[in-house]
Amino acid sequence: MCGTERPTFPAFQDQKDPSRRDWGVHFRRPYSTFLQDYGVITRVLDPSTEKMVIIASGIASYGTMAAGDFLTQEKYMKIVADRAPKGWEHKNMQVVFSTEVISGNAGPSHILATWFW
Repeated sequence: MCGTERPTFPAFQDQKDPSRRDWGVHFRRPYSTFLQDYGVITRVLDPSTEKMVIIASGIASYGTMAAGDFLTQEKYMKIVADRAPKGWEHKNMQVVFSTEVISGNAGPSHILATWFW
């Protein structure tokens, strides 16, 4: 989020708490002033192929850059595994994370929430 303003869309919505609006960015400010972005990694089983599909995205490009880093750095999956229930390797999962914008680049990811089903 930029400054102390609450975000106006887009934001990730927490299904357990739909009123929550803190996982978003304020697009009314210049892109160059973004201080933080958010991203999501989703892994689901595609029933037609019986293979896992991975979807990775940020709200803005900083979150998308961080999503790529998240998927290619083993340390993030270790953090996910430490939070995961038994047998998570065969479950669908979703991870929401934030990243600080540092000198126009995505900084390290910080996992905010994980879900497994």
